[in-house]
Amino acid sequence: MWIFIFCVIVALLFTYKILIWQPARAQLPQDVACSERHAIQTADGIVLTLYRYRPETAPRMKYPLIMCHGMSVNRFHFDNGSDISIARYFQKAGFDVWLLELRGCGNSTPPPLLIPDQRFTFDHYVRHDVPDAIEYVRQKTKAEKVHWLGHSLGGMVFYGYVTLFGDDPIASATLIASAVDFSMWTTPNRRLYWKLFYYFCCLLPSVPHRYFTRAFFPIIPWLMKKWPYPPGLMKIINGDNLSRLQLWQFFYNALSNLPRGLVLQSIRWVAEGDLKSVDGRHHYLEGARKLRCPLLIVASKGDVSIPIRTIQPGYDYALSEDKQFKILEPTRPEHAILGHADMIYSYASYTEFFPFLRAWVAKRDSDWKIKPHKDQEKMEVPS
Repeated sequence: MWIFIFCVIVALLFTYKILIWQPARAQLPQDVACSERHAIQTADGIVLTLYRYRPETAPRMKYPLIMCHGMSVNRFHFDNGSDISIARYFQKAGFDVWLLELRGCGNSTPPPLLIPDQRFTFDHYVRHDVPDAIEYVRQKTKAEKVHWLGHSLGGMVFYGYVTLFGDDPIASATLIASAVDFSMWTTPNRRLYWKLFYYFCCLLPSVPHRYFTRAFFPIIPWLMKKWPYPPGLMKIINGDNLSRLQLWQFFYNALSNLPRGLVLQSIRWVAEGDLKSVDGRHHYLEGARKLRCPLLIVASKGDVSIPIRTIQPGYDYALSEDKQFKILEPTRPEHAILGHADMIYSYASYTEFFPFLRAWVAKRDSDWKIKPHKDQEKMEVPS
C-alpha cells in the first residue's frame, strides 16, 4: 500500500512539474517590456502587430529601427524578457525600436489550422506586410527613413521589398543569416525528395509545429546535450550558448505555426534553387542590384542551417557603396560558436556581436547621399 501511495505521489509531482511548473517558468508575458503595442490592417484584410520600444537615453537616434523576425518565430526571438534582448539593447542605446510580427506569427492574424488560406505566402509579406509596416512607422515617428534589421526570413523579405519598391525610405539595412541562394540543396537526388515533400505538404492546411515544441519543450535541452547534432528544428540553435531556462523560453514562446503557402513556396525555392515569387515573375535576389543604402550582411561559421555560401550572393549583387559582409567566428578560445538563432539570442551574442551591430547602425543614422555605382562586378568580401 505504502509503495503504491509513494508511486502516486511521485507521479503527481512529475505531472505537476511537466504540465504546470515548467510551463509557468517558461511562459513570458504577451507584451514583455515594450512601451506600446500597435495593430495595423493591410489592404488584404490581415492585422499585423508592431511593438514599440521608445528610447530610454539621450542622444536619441534620428531614424527609427524596425526589426523583423525569421521564419516560424515571433517577437520573442528579439525580446525574451531577459538582459539578452536585442530590442532592449538598441532601446538603451537611444534607438526607437519597432518589432514587427509578420502575418501568421505571434499576435498578428494567425493562419487557419484546418482551411488553407492563400494570403499567407512570402509574396504577401513582400507586397503588404513590409511596405505597410515601414509606412506606418514613418507616419508615427514623422521620420523620412527607417533602419531595417532582419534576421533570416526578416532579411529575405527585405530583398523582396527592394525588388518591388526600391530602398528610398531606408536609412540602412542589416540582414543577418538571410539566405538568397539555394542551389547547394538543388541536386537530382534531393529534387525527388523535395518534390515528394511538396506533395505531402499540399495535404496539410498548415504545419502546427508550435504545438509540438510546446508539448516537448521540457526535454529539448536534455536532447541537445545528449545528442550533439539533433535533426530538424534543433539545428537552428546552438544549445551550448543558452541556459536551460532560455531554451525553454525559446521553444515555448518564440515559435509560431507555419502556413501552408509559405511552406510550399520555400520548398520550391530549395527544389529550384531560386528565391522567386509564386508566379515566377519576380526573382527577389534581383532586389540586391537595386540596393543603394548602407548595407550590412552577417553570416556565422557556426550556422549549420544557413551556410555562408547561401548568404554571400546578396552582398555580391548589392550596389551599395557602403556595404560590409561580417562573418562571425571565434577569434579567441573563450569566444562562442554562434548558431542560426542564438546569433541574436544568447549572452555570447550580447557581449560579442551586439556592440558591433549598434556601432554600425548608429554610424549610419544620418542622411546618406546616394551616388551611382560605376559597375556591377563582383566585389571581394572583406576579411
